[in-house]
Amino acid sequence: MAVSIVTAGSGRRRNRRPGWSVFAKCLFIFLGAFGALSATRAANSPVSADVQPSTLRPRSQAPAFIEIKLHSGGRGLLEGTLKLQAFGASRELYRQEIPDLVLMPGDSTQRLLLPPPAYYFGVEELRLQFSTGSGSYDLGRFPLVAPAASSARQYVIAICRGSLDGNPNQSLTWRALRPERLFTDTHNYYRLTPQASPLWIAPEDLPTPPGLCAFDTVLLEGGGLAALGEKQLADLTTWVEAGGSLCVVAPSAVDAQHIAFLNNLAASPGNSTPLAGTSTGAVVRSTHDEVTPAASPAFLFRRPQLGCFVLAFQAPTDEAAAGESGWVKATHFLAHSEATDLIDPQAYAAKHYGTTNRNAIVERWLMTHLPRSTRVIPRSLVLSVLTIFVVMAGPGEWFVLGWLRRRRWTWFTFPLFAVACTFFMVRAAEHYLGRDDQRCSLVIADFSPQGKALRESRFDLWLAGRNKDAVTDVQQSLVMPGGSGNGYSMMGYNTGYSPYAVMKPDPRPIYQGRLPGHYTLRRALTQWTPYIQRSFTFAPKGATPHLHWEALQESAPPTADFFSGKSDAQAEKYVSARIGAQGWKVSVFRSRSGPGNFNGYEQVLSVDPNLPWMNALSPGPRADLLDLLLDYGPGDWVVTALRDQGPQIQIERCVYHFHSNE
Repeated sequence: MAVSIVTAGSGRRRNRRPGWSVFAKCLFIFLGAFGALSATRAANSPVSADVQPSTLRPRSQAPAFIEIKLHSGGRGLLEGTLKLQAFGASRELYRQEIPDLVLMPGDSTQRLLLPPPAYYFGVEELRLQFSTGSGSYDLGRFPLVAPAASSARQYVIAICRGSLDGNPNQSLTWRALRPERLFTDTHNYYRLTPQASPLWIAPEDLPTPPGLCAFDTVLLEGGGLAALGEKQLADLTTWVEAGGSLCVVAPSAVDAQHIAFLNNLAASPGNSTPLAGTSTGAVVRSTHDEVTPAASPAFLFRRPQLGCFVLAFQAPTDEAAAGESGWVKATHFLAHSEATDLIDPQAYAAKHYGTTNRNAIVERWLMTHLPRSTRVIPRSLVLSVLTIFVVMAGPGEWFVLGWLRRRRWTWFTFPLFAVACTFFMVRAAEHYLGRDDQRCSLVIADFSPQGKALRESRFDLWLAGRNKDAVTDVQQSLVMPGGSGNGYSMMGYNTGYSPYAVMKPDPRPIYQGRLPGHYTLRRALTQWTPYIQRSFTFAPKGATPHLHWEALQESAPPTADFFSGKSDAQAEKYVSARIGAQGWKVSVFRSRSGPGNFNGYEQVLSVDPNLPWMNALSPGPRADLLDLLLDYGPGDWVVTALRDQGPQIQIERCVYHFHSNE
């Protein structure tokens, strides 16, 4: 018996299930095999990449170009989506996806325009992935900027030449245009010294106007102008007239098309063709162009519409020539607002805190145009639902189930009626209270004195009724998400809201497609949280002025002397009558004017001389409202007209260059 008991016990021990240690060993073996397989897959990735930024110091708060070199190790075509993640200041800024990208075997180069960052800090690092139908491959992380690049205002000069011949003097021109040459005192805390960086681009790679916003100044030297085609000349004209800065130095081998381009930018009220071409293809002053004693015969300075244009008839030959007064004047002329920043004691603070302030001001102003109350559910609808529920759950159920001899079903029908009525009331509440999205817009359109649309900035404010994604379809435009405000209560619009309140960072925006041609921007909206977005467009199609801006210069246009003895109120009354601004609020800003008579935000929108840091020398879509430069001369005016139409606020502006009779 003892033996049999021992044998039985031994049999039970042999039939016990395996312990947890066996499962743990199997799990470790599986994870190890999976890791080895993943490592093998990564090592055998058919795609590798390298990122080359256009400059280690890209322009502050502007789009930037990069070159991505992709290597496909396969034998056939590889189709997939290139995904980019942009990081800055230890956070993810945005994502960009390039779908339907086909890679040939071997090396290929993709030139991409990165979206402008919404905040002061820029993109410091990129992470790349390539996704195909068979899987996703991590291509690595790549730094984009120098470590100290974010500590100063970046100034990018794009240089376009016909060829790079290795001439040691070919770098003198862009070095002569560096704005830091004008200000060498960097010990003052408030002086934000810029750092100039050159960027050489081939004539065939000259981008469209939105892409030109990556540069502060475009320099065309030697045969660079002659290498540009008709479409590129038109794009460059659009960019300059909208506020860009262009310098043309010693153009050669030009034809009639290029002479017409130069005359279009250099024309003055008294001379529409100040330039002419020679038989050798050089550019000279026309015979009827007079050079005033104060002007330099070697340079021509013009302000076509909102931009700056400098023509230098001869390139500097040595360091001494690059330091002459003419090049110093050209540098200050092209970088006028940058020079103003450097001598303004408030520039440093504005550069660092202006972005948040401007977004908060726009949001606060637009929020006042949203409905201050919500729609309530109609009382008749509530009474109807309650009546139907009582009738169905009371006598209706009693008689119907009694007639069917199924009154015991009431344990099923009554909860069903209650759930159905509750669901209906919830959907009705969402329809009347939560489903409606509130939206209003601020549109700032700049026109020429001839009524030509130069550019348009649009600020859209969403107040989503529910959590959802906002998708914006964009074409030949730049879009910058602003953020979500945190200073409002839903019903009362907290009047204690500070314009310096920090905008809450939203979930990362996703750009799908190539900028700036045709792409979409996707943002996640939070219910009842205001979200602001800015778009910037050059020469918008279909944009026609509501006012007659050309009327101010027709039939005996006024001169600067005409307004010299008039007050701002008299000038505004005269201008309003001439341009037909009935129903608009018109304001005139002159160089000699004091603070404007608009409220605080409208002063910021316009060009209050006490806010010189609001100026911009290039029409980049800045997060703060850097727009126009007023201090052109004593006869230069900026006329603004505002019309409030409920959900849309329309502002039209025009810059006039009136001349003195002297």
